[in-house]
Amino acid sequence: MARPSGARGGAQPASVITAVVQQGPVISEVDVQTDGGIVTATITTGSIKHLKLAVGSQVLALIKSSDVVIATLRNANHDAP
Repeated sequence: MARPSGARGGAQPASVITAVVQQGPVISEVDVQTDGGIVTATITTGSIKHLKLAVGSQVLALIKSSDVVIATLRNANHDAP
């Protein structure tokens, strides 16, 4: 699979679309099976049509995040602050 223009980073294996859920005329969801598990992406319905995405399509999942939220669970072995 060729790397899309503008993509950066090391070698990334192709991922496979496992589900396409069209929720509305503008926004839909796509489930992508990656080496790390299933990632659900929100994508425009127009992009799904333009890219001809369907179950079984090979894609490159590039993950971009501006925020990461980390939470802890109370553990019976530790006192909560």
